[in-house]
Amino acid sequence: METFTYLAGFSTLILGLAVAKLLQGLADLTEERARVRFYWLPVGWMIGLLAACAWEWWMILRWRTFTGWTFGHFAFLLLKPSILFYLASLVVPRFPDGGAVDLEEHYFRVHRYFFVLFAMFLLLDLADTALKGMDYFRGFGIGYPLAVVAQAAIQLSAAFVRRRAYHAVVGIFAWGGFLLSYLTGTLSL
Repeated sequence: METFTYLAGFSTLILGLAVAKLLQGLADLTEERARVRFYWLPVGWMIGLLAACAWEWWMILRWRTFTGWTFGHFAFLLLKPSILFYLASLVVPRFPDGGAVDLEEHYFRVHRYFFVLFAMFLLLDLADTALKGMDYFRGFGIGYPLAVVAQAAIQLSAAFVRRRAYHAVVGIFAWGGFLLSYLTGTLSL
């Protein structure tokens, strides 16, 4: 078995756990809908995190030609999937025995941790790209690091603002940025 395949297996396991957590959370919300006070934003983040997990799995494949593996590289390869799992665990509410779940209350109870971690996840993409080589990093142009830093700053700001309208704009902006990345080809292998 080649080194990349062996090492990537653990990262994909963590991503699989995040996907399972998100899908189970969505299923629980559907099944327990009579006990749920609905708020669209955390559901949007659950769906968005599913896309982020797929994106991260896709991006891990870009490591396949890397040959200088160390334990540090391997630990780094685990970091972003681990953050995605943690984000999934934060955004999916727990259902108390016989109690109701208020999605808005849950969302604003965890939003600070969520958005600090999400900003870290975005910034780690810069390190991820740089570790693959500076020529590779420069190949994305100056717009890439500027867009990542701007997106991370916007997401980080959401950790400190509690207004519903602001969070709606931030959520839409985050996934609009993901769609733009897809349409401009930065998500191609």
